[in-house]
Amino acid sequence: MSRRPAANGDPGPTGRPRRLLIGTTLAEQLSTSFFAHFPALREAGWEIHVVCAPGEWPSGPPPDWVRVHRIDMVKPIEPRADAVALTRWLRLLRRLRPDVVVGASPKGGLLAMVAARLVGVRRRIFLHRGARWETLIGTSRRLTLTADRLTVRSATDVVAVSGSLAQLLQSAGVTRRPATVLCGGGSKGVDLTRFVPGDGSGEDRSPFPVLGFVGRLAGDKGLDVVLAALDVAAAKFPEAALVVVGDVDSADPPPQAVLDRMNADPRITWRGWVTDVVPVLRDLDVLVFPSLREGLPNAVIEAAACGVPTVGWDVTGVRDAVDGGVTGRLVPVGEVEAFASAVVSVLASGRGAYRSACREWAQRFDQVALSRAWVDLVGAGQA
Repeated sequence: MSRRPAANGDPGPTGRPRRLLIGTTLAEQLSTSFFAHFPALREAGWEIHVVCAPGEWPSGPPPDWVRVHRIDMVKPIEPRADAVALTRWLRLLRRLRPDVVVGASPKGGLLAMVAARLVGVRRRIFLHRGARWETLIGTSRRLTLTADRLTVRSATDVVAVSGSLAQLLQSAGVTRRPATVLCGGGSKGVDLTRFVPGDGSGEDRSPFPVLGFVGRLAGDKGLDVVLAALDVAAAKFPEAALVVVGDVDSADPPPQAVLDRMNADPRITWRGWVTDVVPVLRDLDVLVFPSLREGLPNAVIEAAACGVPTVGWDVTGVRDAVDGGVTGRLVPVGEVEAFASAVVSVLASGRGAYRSACREWAQRFDQVALSRAWVDLVGAGQA
């Protein structure tokens, strides 16, 4: 019979607390993946360590009972810098001797899985949050895909944040069998007590149709399609407006013409990064999300929890976050006119038409259930 570790880090059979180490490249990636699960993991008896590159915590640091370790890591493939980072990973793991190591970003996950395998960590879990190589071509695609395969083959367990991502990883030869998908999918899930619809009175919402985009402002996020949808919507609803939340991705920025228009068009409000997106989502009539690739987009499932439908491309990850025809619309990639027409159709349905269905759909991504699933996963096989 296996022995479940006691709460609050009490010693297990080896005489010391169970140690869980979670690594990502950037602090932001940790906060958007695991912060929500830390309390449940601690309650299950895990001593939690995290590893990331130096940098600020965008939403504030983790609790003081989470032990933070910093290792310089860079997102691009840089052999010399990566070799130095791997050496530091090896030293850290030999000193800490964790029972389970989780990697949850492309570079941080690669280093975590390879180092953990080299030092003999028995449980090595890689959380796959999205296939960057899916929209790359040529040498960049080959290198990124090779790194992904090495990461997965160094892991003992692979978790994908959506069913369609799990299928993609298998069809591309990254995994030999489908990756595990926890609950409905996702990395952090949705806090259904915080992401809730407005009171329905109309007083908390703008009197005119509001389109919204939430996410990184990157080349593969389709901001040009968002602007095209605004133009078509404005032809039918002259007072239609667009709210954009997110910062520019310096590694893959959208075209300068898109950014210039976002700054100049009076119908567009560019909020940048915000600490609390709930009030923004509640004010939307439709989330416009023409991303070309995703793992599973948090913005879409958070919008659904707030009763807001989404129009998106029918691509990996997005198709898992939208119940097409019920909580929004999925459109074949590249059909810009059809995409804009779908946005107009959702707006024409009127406010509240999708509210109940969206809220019900969001239940499958419940953060509490996902936290329990992570506790069960990391504790599996721990005697």
